[in-house]
This record gives sequence, C-alpha cells and structure tokens, in this order.
Amino acid sequence: MPLCCWPGTCPVYSSMALNIAWHIAARQLQPVAIFSLEMSRQSLLVRALCAAASIAAHPITALWRAGVSLSFHTDNRLLSGITHSSEARVLMQDTPLTIADLLHMGLQAARHSFLDSAIRDQARSRLLHWAAEAGVPLPSAPL
Repeated sequence: MPLCCWPGTCPVYSSMALNIAWHIAARQLQPVAIFSLEMSRQSLLVRALCAAASIAAHPITALWRAGVSLSFHTDNRLLSGITHSSEARVLMQDTPLTIADLLHMGLQAARHSFLDSAIRDQARSRLLHWAAEAGVPLPSAPL
C-alpha cells in the first residue's frame, strides 16, 4: 500500500506510515519497505523501536522468530545503572526469548560488527567459550 506525500508538508504522514508498517511487520509478520525523503533511516528505526509501551508489548520475539537479525544494548549504562546482564534478564522474564536466543543475537552482533576482524573473532570466541561453560545450546546454523 503506497502512501505518498510531499516531504516537509506534514510529518504526521511519516508517523502514520510508520505505524501502519509497524503493524504489518510486527503483527502480521509480513515484509515491509519504507522510503522516506523526510526522515533518516536512523530516525525511522528509533521511532519504530520506541513504539512499544513495554518489553512485553514489543514485537522483538516475533521479529526474531521471523528471522530479523537483532541485538540488544544498554544505551545509557552510566546514567541508568542498567547492565547488559539486567537487560538480558528482563528480556527472558518478559518475552519467550531464551538464553540460547540471546547468545545467537550476540554471535550475530559480533559477526556483523564494524570492528576489526580480529576483535570480532575474539568476541565470538568469548561468547562460544561462555556458552560451552554454561551449558547453553549453540545455534544450529553456523555464525
């Protein structure tokens, strides 16, 4: 369903289009493409990710199950006191995601990072070593 409007004439249309796309992608698990001359892709992503009222209401599980490559981060550790471990705990408490899912996300994040390949390999090795020690099942697909 194309929705078009002249850039800068009404930002409401960008928000409306994003809400429609959010519903189609997250609730109906259908692919969606958004082209905006008004907002950057970062702005669109931030707006989409902040649309959920809580982690339980966020479609992170549906997106993960649909094959979207995801990771989770603590953007404001110094001010909020939130750690990566506490974020993981909340994700496992409030969603059906498992520790194996979070491990898979971490391995994908290490693989797709913009860091030097040696640092990416080191992060991946540390995650795999931790998983082996903790008895966490490894993803079936190689990362």
